[in-house]
Amino acid sequence: MADRFDMTVSYAMHNAFPREVHSLARVTTRAGPDPGNVLRTAGWKLFRRALHAHHAAEDDAL
Repeated sequence: MADRFDMTVSYAMHNAFPREVHSLARVTTRAGPDPGNVLRTAGWKLFRRALHAHHAAEDDAL
């Protein structure tokens, strides 16, 4: 079937997310008790953008 969605990139993203969540957990620990410090980190912004792009691509494709 030529019009099937290739899930390779989706699987790669799903495999990468746990690793990135672990990295964010380390950043969170170093950011201190203020949640605003965590939300200001570049890691959170990048993760949030990647997660949104991933889900938007899945929605469009599926």
